[in-house]
Amino acid sequence: MSELHHTPLYDAHIGLGAQMAPFAGYEMPIRYGAILDEHRAVRQSAGLFDVSHMGIFSFQGASARDLLNYLCCNDLHKLEYLRAQYTLLLNTKGGIVDDALLYRIQKEVYWLIVNASNIAKDWDWVQRNKDAYAMECEVTNISDAWSILALQGPKAQTILQPLTDTPLGEIPYYGFKQGRVADVGPLMISHTGYTRSGGYELYVPNKDAIRIWNALLAAGKPHGMVAAGLGARDTLRLESGMCLHGQDIDEVTSPLEARLDRIVHFNKNFIGKEALEVQKKEGVFRKLVGVKLNMKRMLSRGYELLDSEERKIGELTSGSLSPMLGIGIGLGYIAEAHSAAATKVWVQIRNKVYEAEVCRPPFWKA
Repeated sequence: MSELHHTPLYDAHIGLGAQMAPFAGYEMPIRYGAILDEHRAVRQSAGLFDVSHMGIFSFQGASARDLLNYLCCNDLHKLEYLRAQYTLLLNTKGGIVDDALLYRIQKEVYWLIVNASNIAKDWDWVQRNKDAYAMECEVTNISDAWSILALQGPKAQTILQPLTDTPLGEIPYYGFKQGRVADVGPLMISHTGYTRSGGYELYVPNKDAIRIWNALLAAGKPHGMVAAGLGARDTLRLESGMCLHGQDIDEVTSPLEARLDRIVHFNKNFIGKEALEVQKKEGVFRKLVGVKLNMKRMLSRGYELLDSEERKIGELTSGSLSPMLGIGIGLGYIAEAHSAAATKVWVQIRNKVYEAEVCRPPFWKA
């Protein structure tokens, strides 16, 4: 087994008594206390996450936009300066190599934020596919130089604003500004989020990460903010209907199956376009749906979805007990004929079958 990496905040996590565990090649905090408490803190106040294990690729040069427009299925011509865009990297069969955030940092500078577990694979994929447009584009993996702190929750702005002169209320959703935080900077202050509870992501040089982390913890304490681990991050993203790559989407799943066709733009050339055009014409046989029980029972990945005659029609890819709703919730793929909202289905849980309902995520809304 290869040695696990540590983020610059590793010692801070140990000092807070975090339960650490391997994740995507890093030793990361899973929880500091109870996952349920951390989840509810984010929904009702705020939580502070270390997500410095995420990957960052820099694209800089006159052909950066053309290259990224080919690598990604979303349309970069719609991405303005100081804005972010959710996008997908696809293979030639239309499968999802990864989902990512794309920032337009300057006129000819972009940052692509990729999932931690996919950094090496994504980097190789970029290198193998960049030749057509990379003659005036420098592509650099800067993942090891930056830390990312995610401050999430309805009180995030109240907590962060006293630490910065940047008017946070002027940052649009999926936008960002450069500014100083706790006398450090300039940093990138982003407003995207993986929880649907509002908040900000701070992109911080590694040397300043602990200072920003401590300043945020101190500022958040009077407001009920807590340090939160990857356990709560997972339940929050599921409750919010956010997909996790490697579970809900992967290289054999297409955006059309995953209901992500809103970010697929066929008016340009991109990897996987031909395969998706065929699929769009012929239709898909399965679709990603939300499934909810009307009872307090945990749902889990791998549980089978059945029709009224108990024939298998799908399977859950993620599942949990919703901390805010108190019922079992899950994401999964189901036969297209059963994918409409409010359709009754049944979930096989060990040797019993429970009635459930198909729904369109998110499960919880602020």
